[in-house]
Amino acid sequence: MYINKRLEEILKILIKKDYATTQEISKKLNMSRRTTYYDIEKLEHYLRINSVELKNKRTLGYYLSSKDKEEISKLLKYASEDYILSPQERYLKIVIYILTYNDKLTIEKLCNLLQVSRNTVLNDLKDARSYISKYKLKIESDNGYEIKGDLKDRRYLFINLYNDYGYLFKECEFLEEYNVLKETLENISPNVLKERYIDYSLKYLTNMYKHYYKDCESLSFSEDEINFLESLSCNNLAIDILVALRKVLNKDIADSEIYYIQTFIIKDSEIKEFFLKQSIKDKYIYEINMMVKEFEKISCIYIDDYKELTNNIFNHLVPSIFRLRYGVYYPNYIKEEVKNKYKSTFQFTKQIVKNVEEILGCFFNDDELAFISMYFGGYAVKMGVEIKIPKIVIVCNSGMATSQLLKNQIKDLFDLIEIKDILSLDEFNNYDKSYDFAITTVDISKDNGNVIKVNPILNNLDKQNLISQISSTQSKFNLGQQIVRRIMNSVERYSTVTNKDKLREEIENIILSTEEKNEIYKVTLADLLNKNTISLNQEAKDWKDAIKISSRSLVELGVIDESYVKAMIRNIESLGPYIIILENVALPHSKPENGVNRLGISLTTFKEEICFSDSKRHKARVFIVLAPKDKESHLNALISINKMLSNKSNLEKILNASCESEILEIVKQYS
Repeated sequence: MYINKRLEEILKILIKKDYATTQEISKKLNMSRRTTYYDIEKLEHYLRINSVELKNKRTLGYYLSSKDKEEISKLLKYASEDYILSPQERYLKIVIYILTYNDKLTIEKLCNLLQVSRNTVLNDLKDARSYISKYKLKIESDNGYEIKGDLKDRRYLFINLYNDYGYLFKECEFLEEYNVLKETLENISPNVLKERYIDYSLKYLTNMYKHYYKDCESLSFSEDEINFLESLSCNNLAIDILVALRKVLNKDIADSEIYYIQTFIIKDSEIKEFFLKQSIKDKYIYEINMMVKEFEKISCIYIDDYKELTNNIFNHLVPSIFRLRYGVYYPNYIKEEVKNKYKSTFQFTKQIVKNVEEILGCFFNDDELAFISMYFGGYAVKMGVEIKIPKIVIVCNSGMATSQLLKNQIKDLFDLIEIKDILSLDEFNNYDKSYDFAITTVDISKDNGNVIKVNPILNNLDKQNLISQISSTQSKFNLGQQIVRRIMNSVERYSTVTNKDKLREEIENIILSTEEKNEIYKVTLADLLNKNTISLNQEAKDWKDAIKISSRSLVELGVIDESYVKAMIRNIESLGPYIIILENVALPHSKPENGVNRLGISLTTFKEEICFSDSKRHKARVFIVLAPKDKESHLNALISINKMLSNKSNLEKILNASCESEILEIVKQYS
């Protein structure tokens, strides 16, 4: 269903405003009240088809939930008759067509459906193949295009597309059947629709069984799992849903699909109980504990309480893993918010789950990664780490293409940054939202010290100016609050506190009123690595000697004391070669209190591999000594190190470098 321009304009008003009355809409669009009522009725129907509810609050007017606004923005573009799919949307649409198309799907048919040339479809198919490869699936074309692979993986692909790109399922309408299904179940059990996630589950199952389910295709469940699922009260509800789906869709759905349906409606507590009965809790606790240690290793944020964090992640992950084994997951509606709030934590989480995915036999998508990141991010906040991401507005009068070009250039410069808006000069002069910096290509008369003038195509001077002004505020760490927390913990440990709030207030007044600098800022990798902290082609008799050699420049510069070098060696002796973060790369480090005077990093290469044990995995030729001053200020540089060295060609260049400037050229690209 397409929507006309008037409905588009109403949607734009609803997206922009918190509430809009019929009178406001009528006045804004110069329409009669009657026409407005009629249009809103049509709009409600259109939104219902796309699983979105237009709500109305008396006296305030119509409104949309915040989580729906982003999805509707996509729908708004896609609903237009002249809307042109982006390259990404085209290859995703190809995957959706292959999954849902009933007839033989040929390249000619795809050309016709997408209204593009044969060459374009062939190129898009390459991207489609690449996209589904992470699901362990392939596109084959022996008798029309088909997606081949395990059924669980195919269903996992389908649910990911449905949750992330629902607006591309325009042809897959199922609202009528869903409403009948809901009414049928409500008649059987009036309370069923109050269950958590039931509305989402019924919508998804209606769509999946109507458009994707093939006769006689069912997932395999073990005998233990079947006995467990059949013993639960939700087994009866799953049977009711299956019977209703067969009737509503007029489809022969296999009896064994009852167990698949149950994975959507089973309670988390019941899944945990099943895991405990199977005596596999220890295995999961061990793997999650290793994941926590890996997070500590690559982020260099020391975890004080492994048990608490491990148990919290375990309690969340066990139900998720059970569902993921059958290609099922609940959407994380605050995924984008989490990715923005905990950007560095999300990147670290993405890196540490790889081993766990392989061992536990599941693949975590961004929804699940965001859930896990919330635990690590929440722990970091609890420990006094505050990640402040600068909010940027771009002011440009040269049109959308130039604005987007500038936006991309700025995003390439900074890992942790939020671009809130792209504005014209007139829009900026009337802008009333908060921001940290305005980056502009035009002269701004507004007297504001946070305005940075640049060229539309950034030159080196522009880049240096942006980095120097913005990086000083990027991811601010409030040292004063951390000291307050530590003092509170110490006081509570050795005495009885009758008024915690008053004590905290008085400590804050003492700490935060001192003249000492109470904020430490993140710096870039290029700020820390220079010719004085890079040593090439060194020789060492053993790993201890290698630690001393790679720390030498930091000791000489006064960044660290000898006690810090000894602490790093003691850590490896007691904990093993935990410092191997990538193949051929070691990241020696210890706690700030062991002898760090200021934040610093050194990079050293060795002629021969340095062995930490007999294992092939415990060897390295590149040593990056990290001296963190706190739990936060090094994270930006650490993300850059991970990105830089994850690229094997960069690692080869560093190993083969004959002078420091060759390495600094690479560092610049990631700073």
